[in-house]
Amino acid sequence: AYATLARLGVHKPLRFLEEERIDGGERILSPGAAYMVADILRDTSPLEGFGLHVPASSAPFAWKTGTSSRHRDAWAVLYNPRYTIAVWLGNPSGKRSSRLVGASVAMPVACRIFEELTRREAQGWYEPPQELCSRSVCSVSGETPVPGVCSRMLTDLCLVGKSSERSCDVHVQ
Repeated sequence: AYATLARLGVHKPLRFLEEERIDGGERILSPGAAYMVADILRDTSPLEGFGLHVPASSAPFAWKTGTSSRHRDAWAVLYNPRYTIAVWLGNPSGKRSSRLVGASVAMPVACRIFEELTRREAQGWYEPPQELCSRSVCSVSGETPVPGVCSRMLTDLCLVGKSSERSCDVHVQ
């Protein structure tokens, strides 16, 4: 799933060896929708709460972590246009461990792998697809601001002809 997001919505079978051939794949998400997910998952500031500092000089990446119920598994995924890295940590026996938290144990491993893969070559980020645009939205509701009523706005990405045009219903005159 994350490799599909990394390919901006094109699904291909999993490849384990570089010499394995892969077909052209099948588009299952629009490039704009996949780009928006990557843009959201690109913010690394939440990782600081787990003691993981991502240097500003690091190549950009999108990321997601997870922890299973009862701490049986911890995982992390990072991706950019070139690489998708997934790390799973856990006990093969299924034994619980309170230390199995995705952001604090799996993410540092994934970051280290990513660092090694990207240290010798420049890593770019995705070009925004043509189906995207920017718009002003109410910072509270995320909807189209009501002029003179919504006091705080922010700029957000939207899919041309697909994203909601609904007006903010949180603020009323």
